[in-house]
Amino acid sequence: MHIDQRRRAKLIKALARALGNEASHLRRYYWLARACGVLGGLIFSLALFSALRVGEPSGIWFAALGSTGGLLIGLAIYFGSSVQQWPVIREFINIQAVQDAARRDEL
Repeated sequence: MHIDQRRRAKLIKALARALGNEASHLRRYYWLARACGVLGGLIFSLALFSALRVGEPSGIWFAALGSTGGLLIGLAIYFGSSVQQWPVIREFINIQAVQDAARRDEL
């Protein structure tokens, strides 16, 4: 699969920033995971309460809120697994090569 040069440069710069300040990077992803999980859980529970309401058609609200809540819960899983996988992935990254590539793309 071919990646265009602008996207490649953005990915390399993001990886270089993450390697430059790992604590901040991991903390940001940790809190993103928590926020998405809490917000997704709240929205999904609203969807369930919407579906249980009587006397008012609530199918559209159930679908909209359920989809939004499910998406946020999925993002929470993604960000959480990224934090957990980072120490293993970091072992296989050539930090010097990433920094050199980031500097080349800045020129």
